[in-house]
Amino acid sequence: MKNYSLILFAALCISGCVNNTKKTPEKREKFKIENIHLDTTRFITYQDSVYPDIKVEYLKFTDESDFSKNVNKKINEDLTEIFNDALQEGTPEAEDIQGAVNAFAEDYFTFKEQHPDAAPVYEAFTEQEIVNQNQRTVVLKTDFYLYMGGAHGYNGIHFLNFDAESGNYLSQSDFIADISGFTGFAEEKFREKYEVPADTDLNAAGFFFEDGKFALPENIAFGDDQIILLYNPYEAASYAQGKLRLILPKNEVEEWLTY
Repeated sequence: MKNYSLILFAALCISGCVNNTKKTPEKREKFKIENIHLDTTRFITYQDSVYPDIKVEYLKFTDESDFSKNVNKKINEDLTEIFNDALQEGTPEAEDIQGAVNAFAEDYFTFKEQHPDAAPVYEAFTEQEIVNQNQRTVVLKTDFYLYMGGAHGYNGIHFLNFDAESGNYLSQSDFIADISGFTGFAEEKFREKYEVPADTDLNAAGFFFEDGKFALPENIAFGDDQIILLYNPYEAASYAQGKLRLILPKNEVEEWLTY
């Protein structure tokens, strides 16, 4: 395994950085953004082993402002957590993106060593983009897919909302002044979209809410004109049902918001 690690750490490197050409608002022109790519295109085969398919892309703000430092820190934490959550129980958690990707690949080599005839080849894919910017907030979206064998992989979307001035990560409580009022309205719209009557238990209708009680998703994107509520697979429904999206016009929920 030592040989595997040496090859892995030497080969898994940043293979290229290109300028992000997405349009930015006037207030953000002073920030430079790059797409960082980690992949396996330069891996050399070791004996008869097949390397995991890794294509990890994420954004990096390259200036020295506090905004960029804070955003980069949260991006690093979030992507690292995605990989750490997917690894086998008992595997030491990585502390940064590079370490997390390395750990993912090393886990594959360990698997192949123990099960040389097994067919699965691990896959890891992430892609990140800015989906909304204004003078108050910046919203990042991360698409990810990790496969480590089995019937299907682990996929989802993460939204990260930041204060446009400081770069501080904004939680749901930073946006929503009245959680109860907002949640009640969202439940009405959720039931309307998925045709679940008000007197019907949500879980009886095929959802996975704890105790059948509606709850906000972990991922919410707070945009200029709309709020996107997104439930990743298994968060509120089966894998087969995919991601559940609920879009709320911002003018209909403003009374409960602070941003």
